[in-house]
Amino acid sequence: MKITTFKYYQYLIITLGLVFSLCVTAQEKRSFEERMERMKTLKRQYFNENISFTEKEKSEYWPIHDKHQKNIWGLHSREKKQLRKFRELGKEASEEDSSYFLDEMSKIEIERHQEKLRYFEELKTILPSSKILDQYKAEGDFNENLIKRYRRKDKARNP
Repeated sequence: MKITTFKYYQYLIITLGLVFSLCVTAQEKRSFEERMERMKTLKRQYFNENISFTEKEKSEYWPIHDKHQKNIWGLHSREKKQLRKFRELGKEASEEDSSYFLDEMSKIEIERHQEKLRYFEELKTILPSSKILDQYKAEGDFNENLIKRYRRKDKARNP
């Protein structure tokens, strides 16, 4: 009887541990999504401060920009997935496997380039070229500032 009670508690502890770990994982995922939303908000603020969009331009620009970002993230996810598959093969990857993965990576790069061209063509229909260049510069500046911010935070945490 004591052995079955012991096993019962063992199963109970393992089950509670799994439930707890799933809850923590769900919170981390939500935390990532929250961070992405925060970055999106910061980017909008930065762009609105540094580019003189009219209200009409803003209302037309952001849906196009969001669609572009979603497409770029989709390509990024596909690329990471391919790299993960290739790493799983490790040294067992044949020349044929390597060629396949290289072709897939090339296709993704081509799609990324085509997406960027589509994005600029769409922007040309709603913004003057000077504002598109301002947006392009603001994107680079924003990313640079974001990287600097995270490096400062990292140095503060890990002196």
